[in-house]
Amino acid sequence: MSHPMEHRAITANQARSEYVAKCNEAVEIEQVLNYLENKLVCGLQAAEPVVNDHYEVSAVYASDAFWQLLDLYRDAENRRRDIYAARDYAHAVWVSASAGTSIH
Repeated sequence: MSHPMEHRAITANQARSEYVAKCNEAVEIEQVLNYLENKLVCGLQAAEPVVNDHYEVSAVYASDAFWQLLDLYRDAENRRRDIYAARDYAHAVWVSASAGTSIH
């Protein structure tokens, strides 16, 4: 009978470790996104306006690097969603696996 409880405790510990790892990844991806956001803002500030006439700016030219940064940002945003989903799942598994264990 102790074997299932040992297995359950190991599963809870593994789930907790996975949860902590995903929390750390979430912090890292947030830092990446903040960095990319700053670079995108700088890219827009440095972009050259395209003028139709001297009164109206109808478009802004952005360099290829800006579009590459935007692609990286999209990829990082997708990764953030995946990390949060994995973190939430690991937390649910941890809570579920911990339900049968007691601390004395």
